[in-house]
Amino acid sequence: MTQQSKTFLSSGGGKDSTFAFFNAIESGELKVDTMLTTITEPYQRVSMHGIRKSLIARQAKSLGIRLKSVDIPAPCDDNTYEAKMKQTISELTDDGYTKAIFGDIYLDDIREYREKNFKGTAIEPVFPLWKIDTKILSRDFIDLGFKAVIVCVDTEKLSGEFSGRLYNDNFLNNLPEGIDPCGENGEFHTFCYAGPCFKDEITFQRGDVVLRDDRFMYCDLLDPYEE
Repeated sequence: MTQQSKTFLSSGGGKDSTFAFFNAIESGELKVDTMLTTITEPYQRVSMHGIRKSLIARQAKSLGIRLKSVDIPAPCDDNTYEAKMKQTISELTDDGYTKAIFGDIYLDDIREYREKNFKGTAIEPVFPLWKIDTKILSRDFIDLGFKAVIVCVDTEKLSGEFSGRLYNDNFLNNLPEGIDPCGENGEFHTFCYAGPCFKDEITFQRGDVVLRDDRFMYCDLLDPYEE
């Protein structure tokens, strides 16, 4: 039997990274035991997605992997972010990791950025969803029993009214023309809370829906178990 490569998942808790994780473990070639997430330290939330750290920790536990966070300040400049990531990648390399999973689908510049960051390291970035038609991906995600909720909408691309909605057939059918069904162009971000690779569904309650930076409409997800 071929030895599985020690692998970590780079994830903000959304549907694409979760689906990439599912596809990776289904292949049987990768041993994925860690989720790497960037946390904005003062708020204890996933950077950009705004998901509470307690929820992302519960997600990782339900997926059967540990959570490793990269804690960054707010605001965080590029130099600070890159230094934090470099240190984290060094730690993961020392721990024997050789591959990293990403949920990117078709943005070449994003893939090139990730590959550049890992150049010269022992870790190879892997893209299980790469170049798959997003119309097919979105329907497969739902048909397989995955569940997600919209946590952030870029109101310059999509109406803020979509924030807080469930990611389901109704959501997809109501998306305006030109909006990618997976939100690959940054139109929206999600939190995946159930699916075939979850041990338990992640319970949450919808909180306030708030516009931040005059652009991003966030739906706060409350963790009923958070103290």
